[in-house]
Amino acid sequence: MTNLRKTIAVVVAMAMIFSMGMITFAYSDVDADTTVGEAVGILSNLGIFTGFEDGTFRPDETVTRAQMAAIVCRSLDLAEAGGGTVFNDVPADHWAAGYINTAQAQGIINGYGNGNFGPEDQVSYEQAIAMVVRALGYDLVAQSKGGYPTGYLSIASSEGITKNANGKVGDAAKRSTLAMLVYNSLEVRLLDQTSWTTDGSDEYSKSDDTILSKYLGVRKYEGVVTSVPFVDYAKNGYDKDDTPEISIENAYYTVYENGTQVKKYDDAIGVDCSLVDIGNLFGKKVVAYIGDDEDDNTGNVMVYAISEKSNGNTVTSISSTQLVDEEDKEYYVDAQVSYRKTGATKVYDLDLESDALFYVNYEEESRPTHTVEINNKTVTVTTTEDIAGLVAEGGRIDLISNDNDNKIEIVSVLAYSDEAVIKEVDNEDDILTFDTYTGDLEDIDLEADDELVIVYKDGALAEAGDLEADDTVSVVEVGNDVRILYVSSETVTGSVSSYDTTDQTVTIAGNEYELSNFNKVNNVANLANEDGIFYINVDGQIAHNETDSTSAGNYGLVIAVAQDSGIDNNYYAKVAMADGTIAEYDFTSKAKFYDEEGKQATSDDAETAEAIAEVIAGTSTVSTTGTKTLVKNAYNAVFKFTFNNGDISKVKTLKGDSSDSYLEANSKKYDADSMTYGSAGFDEDTIVFGLKEAYSKTSKDVVNSDDLKIGKISSFFADGDDEKTFASLDEDDGIYGVVVGYAFSATIPEDSEAVIITAKKTVTYNDDDAVQITGIQGGKEVTYTIYDEDNDFTDEGDPDALAKGDIVLVSAPDSENVVSDFKLLYTANSKGAGVVSAAALNGKASDDIYNGAGWLNKDATKNASSKFFIGEDITNSEGAWAVKEDGITIKSNANYTLVDYSESTKNPEISKKSSSAVFSTSSKYETYVFVRVYDDKLAEVVAYRYNAAE
Repeated sequence: MTNLRKTIAVVVAMAMIFSMGMITFAYSDVDADTTVGEAVGILSNLGIFTGFEDGTFRPDETVTRAQMAAIVCRSLDLAEAGGGTVFNDVPADHWAAGYINTAQAQGIINGYGNGNFGPEDQVSYEQAIAMVVRALGYDLVAQSKGGYPTGYLSIASSEGITKNANGKVGDAAKRSTLAMLVYNSLEVRLLDQTSWTTDGSDEYSKSDDTILSKYLGVRKYEGVVTSVPFVDYAKNGYDKDDTPEISIENAYYTVYENGTQVKKYDDAIGVDCSLVDIGNLFGKKVVAYIGDDEDDNTGNVMVYAISEKSNGNTVTSISSTQLVDEEDKEYYVDAQVSYRKTGATKVYDLDLESDALFYVNYEEESRPTHTVEINNKTVTVTTTEDIAGLVAEGGRIDLISNDNDNKIEIVSVLAYSDEAVIKEVDNEDDILTFDTYTGDLEDIDLEADDELVIVYKDGALAEAGDLEADDTVSVVEVGNDVRILYVSSETVTGSVSSYDTTDQTVTIAGNEYELSNFNKVNNVANLANEDGIFYINVDGQIAHNETDSTSAGNYGLVIAVAQDSGIDNNYYAKVAMADGTIAEYDFTSKAKFYDEEGKQATSDDAETAEAIAEVIAGTSTVSTTGTKTLVKNAYNAVFKFTFNNGDISKVKTLKGDSSDSYLEANSKKYDADSMTYGSAGFDEDTIVFGLKEAYSKTSKDVVNSDDLKIGKISSFFADGDDEKTFASLDEDDGIYGVVVGYAFSATIPEDSEAVIITAKKTVTYNDDDAVQITGIQGGKEVTYTIYDEDNDFTDEGDPDALAKGDIVLVSAPDSENVVSDFKLLYTANSKGAGVVSAAALNGKASDDIYNGAGWLNKDATKNASSKFFIGEDITNSEGAWAVKEDGITIKSNANYTLVDYSESTKNPEISKKSSSAVFSTSSKYETYVFVRVYDDKLAEVVAYRYNAAE
């Protein structure tokens, strides 16, 4: 087994890149569930075949004669022979010269008879068979049966070597064909010569050895995987240095004794599985290639290859929501599970074996039971109700039959603890960040020292680099130290054409989908007529959709509706969309209108674009006998639009203009920590259509787009704001995704990064003069236009007075990067001075905001690099830091900017710098430092450098 173990040593080194140290060969162009896929995977794990660096096997590529010689030698664990070859066309430095030498010495290969071997020629199907037959010791027997190629083909057929190989005499052999030939040969009994005669009538007999037993030192086991490393780690605590092991129950391998097949049983064999992925094999009958002694490199009995036994298992996978409620059945049947697939009406019943095993998250559970009254007797049964009790909020149930008798031997439950959509993947640190709106998951460190995190994406073992934003993650927890992430990249785009509240299913693009129990919608009726992207979990359920989140989507505030004066007289609407754009859209000729409950207008009038336009404009009401009034006086209401080729084809109102659609402020205070305002709750992505005071909730005036501000909730509310009124729209689980606000003005988020101005100029905006600033914000260059029609700025300042080197906070920008307000923090109008106010400079500017400024190393008697000193006339700041005699320490977690006046007092050079560059202590510089802290973290450190001689 020398060569095999050399190969395994390489594999062990490669395994370190995988979670849990497991590796298995899977190729993107080979289906592992096929017979060929099984053969390719096993031969790759045994080191006999290799794939390509791009992760492919290339099953349809042909093989050269040199490559075939190497494959046969590796299958016999034969070392490469050194020295020159006997063939004229195989130089000693040829990559396969050693294999060709060995194969020729063993009588496995012959040349063409002219001194050449043809190493780069394609090996034909019959040539490959001849090499394999010779490797098994059947050469002379094949000669007696007609020689090449007839005799070799005959032997290959009778010994099962050509089974499923799909080759043809005369054709070049494909890699997939050769894989089957070699795979089939592993268990063929080797032929031994028992006597020699001078007349050539030598005698042969089949030995009890095979390639597996004699050359590779491997036994082929069959059994059921019932224990995996996850459970050991969960029970004993995760230690990344531990060797992962599995247990195979009722395991047996076949040997030959005096020519007779004998099965050898092990009740439960525990083996090192660090070279293979067994995550998808739990509870299944498998074929495992296990070393017959301890491996030279690992010191353990190794599983070198493992796969599900072909036709050995019947697995029925269902979601927890597909179990049929016992109340829907007229009878109880002991040891039976009933389910109904999504979209189906038929109920299927599966019987449980009397000794069936039950597992939850890979850990064995006692058989779940309950008592029922049958024929006036109390009996204990195991039914669907008991299986449902094993699943908490949601998950998958695998009902496994290991002998294809339609009776279930193993019930394996994966109970999910959480589900969310990935927001960001940090491949450098292997950190997953999740969209908090779609789940409660905190960041996950895939390489944590105290926790084992295993990832399967789309059914295959994966790494952090395989994951992407918008992938859906379902989490299984095994004990306290193990988490398994089942990841799906599947999404479906389209509209919800119908829904079923009983089965909680929706139809999208002609297919039915269940809602995951973790989906925050929780009622399919709320998805009526919605469209967009729907994120599908590993069980094919809708885990999240864009209309569920508080993202902008196609929400819009109708500003005006008008009719063309052209030939068609079509109606169109001017709409302010939640992404900040304002545009005009035509209605399609058969546009449809829906109320907030998803019910379509049923009157004939409502089927016309004219009627829809009038409803939106608020000039009429759709109301006829027997027809629900859809909207009254719809001014200033938000609608959800569906577009078809750029035109509006569907309109759905979120809430109408009625008294119960509004939440009054009543002197309530906005709480930034809980993001609540009175009885309303917000999400960080809540969208606000902010109207000025003139537009009350009863106003019928057409909205002037100049008086409309659109942005996220943080752009409009500062902590403690009061006496603001808004319409509540798109409420989901107490979270308001979109609101219309009245008497709102944009606020300046104190916790955003400040802008250090590097350039300023005057531009034209809305036919008016405006100031455009360019600067550094959060370490990045930005450009904003400062514009407010009424010049109503927080500090009653003048944007024209801003200058290079000033520091400002700005309100949230719109889609054109226009900001309607700003706050001046610092102006560098003179050397080391220019503080706007004591509140802005030093002390508590708001709950979590602190500013400070002072000279860097001003006191020459202090040795304080990376520190600055506040002048005596400035009071001590509150809580953010303590002013001590040795100065204020500046830490490294901030955005550093250097405003360098040392060469010019009027035109400083401004740039992003490292902390060391900012805190240069050269005697020729004097440096004044401005610092902002919020949320107990440094935001900005801006150093103003001057020439000390001036």
